[in-house]
Amino acid sequence: PRPSTATIRGSVLDTSNRPLPFAQVLLASEERVEVMVTRLVRANANGQFEVRDLPAASYKVVASKPGYFPVRGGDVNGLAQVLSGDSIPVAQGQTREGIEIRLMKWGSLAGVVRDEFDDPVQGASVRLLQIRYEAGQRRLVPATALFPTTDDLGRYRLYALPPGPYIVSAAPSGTSPSTSVPGYALSFFPGTTVASQAAFVTVDEGRDVANINIALSRTPTFRVSGRLLDSAGVGTTGGSVQLMPSQRSTSVTSIPGRARILPDGRFEFANVLPGTYLVQAYRGRSNGWTEGEFGTLTVAVANSDVADLVLQMARGSTISGRISFDTTDPSSRPVRSDIEFSPIPSDFDQTPQSNWATPDIRDDWSFTIEGINGPRRLQLRRAPPGWALKEVRVNGIDITDRPVSFGRSEQSLSGVDVVLTNRVSRLAGVVKRSVAGASNVNVIAFSTDRNRWYSTSRFVRRAVTEAEGRFSIEGLPFGSYYVTALTQIPIDGDDAWQDPALLESLVGRASSLTVREGETATIGLSLP
Repeated sequence: PRPSTATIRGSVLDTSNRPLPFAQVLLASEERVEVMVTRLVRANANGQFEVRDLPAASYKVVASKPGYFPVRGGDVNGLAQVLSGDSIPVAQGQTREGIEIRLMKWGSLAGVVRDEFDDPVQGASVRLLQIRYEAGQRRLVPATALFPTTDDLGRYRLYALPPGPYIVSAAPSGTSPSTSVPGYALSFFPGTTVASQAAFVTVDEGRDVANINIALSRTPTFRVSGRLLDSAGVGTTGGSVQLMPSQRSTSVTSIPGRARILPDGRFEFANVLPGTYLVQAYRGRSNGWTEGEFGTLTVAVANSDVADLVLQMARGSTISGRISFDTTDPSSRPVRSDIEFSPIPSDFDQTPQSNWATPDIRDDWSFTIEGINGPRRLQLRRAPPGWALKEVRVNGIDITDRPVSFGRSEQSLSGVDVVLTNRVSRLAGVVKRSVAGASNVNVIAFSTDRNRWYSTSRFVRRAVTEAEGRFSIEGLPFGSYYVTALTQIPIDGDDAWQDPALLESLVGRASSLTVREGETATIGLSLP
């Protein structure tokens, strides 16, 4: 066995550089030594911790304390730090000192829900929402998994909140519009049923926000109902049915509502406000390469109930073909498990919102994807190291980056050739702040062609700078690009940095260059 002679010492601090007494610190080795090494220690009254007798290895270090969150990225108040969850390598006999782990104090939000007579509403369900960029659109989504209900005085309190802007909603009962009391639609702070008119509530770090009072009011609502059929035309209860805003909406729209499905396949949505909606049904994937049956229809709600809708799902189309390689070395092949591509929706109104299939790649590099509905682009979601997508062809026709319609059996594609190349382009550079290099900075490269600013586009890429501000992006297709550096990217969704509105705002401050296949382009960027 390797001797256990290493030591790690450090402190747990808050984002104002104050020690956090008695915080818990967990160390876990990232690679196997003889056995996995884990140590749990408690900081002292000054927030200091020490872990002795460690084998040489790299350790993940995570700190926690009730009332605090781990800091997971970026600078905090300009402080360079070890983030909670970062890796710390330590050699045999080495002592690593001065490790500083910072935690962020959470916030809370409280208020009262009242009805149209200004009386408190007991048992009202309160939801905390955020605007997130998902599926190519900004949507309202739950910010927490908790849906607290009001007490006998109409009071509620939401806690353990990270800093950020929120929207608060309430309904007399239930956790969705479809289960609310008839005559009441979901209401948003301070007292509107229109999501785009809701007021934002900002929770700062460690702040307790009070008096976020919501006024409920009665408003005309309607019922949307119909029958769900499977691909054979038989009533079914399988799958989820949602009423959701259209991607074509230009404003922030309401959150999706799930239907109540009856045993004979009938579905219904209660308390629906006037507007234009999508009803989507999806059975989810049956395996990694097969999407389930899917159907969608558009519904306009005016001043009466909408009944007798028929939503029939389709089995979808099949995509089959093989992966080939453009390389000067015929023996050069990547690892199959490193390749992940999917038919990504180009119109989310006509396709499932998520859970898209990935191919079943066989030993001979052939593949099959089944159950595909709606317009899609075949996109490489994860490339093997040193490889990139060159083109996608069907019987000699180039369909790279082009939307293709699927759904019916006659829309299936065979003979699809997905070509990977190891003649990979590379964009490299350094981001500097004043004189020194700036680490942990986001670099975004995006095509100068705005038609290529779509969800998961390979023409829009991001990297995070390493030591001395260096960064590298591999696999950009040939073309002209804007490149810029950001200290912070939007927090409203993992894909929010791809939002065309954000990219448009960055054009004026970006540098530009041309990337050519198989070559390395270099650029220098600076921050204030």
